Amino acid sequence: MRSESVPAGRTFLEEARRAQIIGCAIDTLAAEGYSRATMARIAERARVSKSVIVYHFATKERVFEQVVAEVFQSATDALRPHLDAETTPADKLRAYIAGRVQFLSTHQAHMLALFEIWMNLRSDDGALRMSEADAESTVDAIEQLLAAGQASGDFGDFSARVMAMAVRQAIDGVLLQLRVDPHLDLDEYARELVALFDRATRRTS
Repeated sequence: MRSESVPAGRTFLEEARRAQIIGCAIDTLAAEGYSRATMARIAERARVSKSVIVYHFATKERVFEQVVAEVFQSATDALRPHLDAETTPADKLRAYIAGRVQFLSTHQAHMLALFEIWMNLRSDDGALRMSEADAESTVDAIEQLLAAGQASGDFGDFSARVMAMAVRQAIDGVLLQLRVDPHLDLDEYARELVALFDRATRRTS
């Protein structure tokens, strides 16, 4: 959890407690699933009372919203150095794919928790709170990278939007495989995905 800055109105101790609760919520969701990730279970794992969680977040749903924000921010922070180290669109695409799969390897609990929330958190009217629209910015970023590669001549002729969706869904598929096989060889999976999209995006002439 990051603690470089503390929002106005909160002390460092309050921010540390919030981070602890979010971390315990992630672990509870990943280990026990959404239906068992109650305030009581999260409080038990954090070794605090339910009232402490209510004080900091008011509701379980607010805790889960912060879990989503934490996972997205952690994934972005982990990926940025990989992308910044590369200069060409092709190398950045390879770094993106490998970096996202590596994040799955090093942050399995984060991603499993996100999956549980994504598939189960609902609004008052019963509709799922999260949808494909919540991943739109991710797809947009990949599409922009692919379009830049086409403009520079690094990539061939294809629909940048369709390819961007394929990249994201292929990476999301790794998480589904991990839920079935926790011992999945992610290094090999990353190499195969990189090679697959290298072939799919390269110029043919």
